[in-house]
Amino acid sequence: MSTPPHQRRHPRLETDATLDYLGSDFLLDHKIDDLSASGLSLVCTTREPVGAIVQLTINFPDFQDSVTVSARVARHIETPKKAMGLEFVDLSSEDRLVLDRYLAERNARMAK
Repeated sequence: MSTPPHQRRHPRLETDATLDYLGSDFLLDHKIDDLSASGLSLVCTTREPVGAIVQLTINFPDFQDSVTVSARVARHIETPKKAMGLEFVDLSSEDRLVLDRYLAERNARMAK
């Protein structure tokens, strides 16, 4: 059973992480709108078609670490800004540990 688009499997967090993006555009050190264990929202002027696979490197400045992942364009977002909702499709176990650690620490900081 799939999750309806309005319900998230994982909470999205505001983040200071940035990404390098390879798709129709090539973006370096681009701000991520929000991030979760399963994906992210990327504000951008050029959007890939829904279903397209893009390559991302997510940079975590607090950790001086990064993860490299393929992501599928899950949806286009129109408001408040033009963006793409991206769902991770290929995250190694090592990169999963880095992402989970970052999200846990970020969530703890935001709860204070």
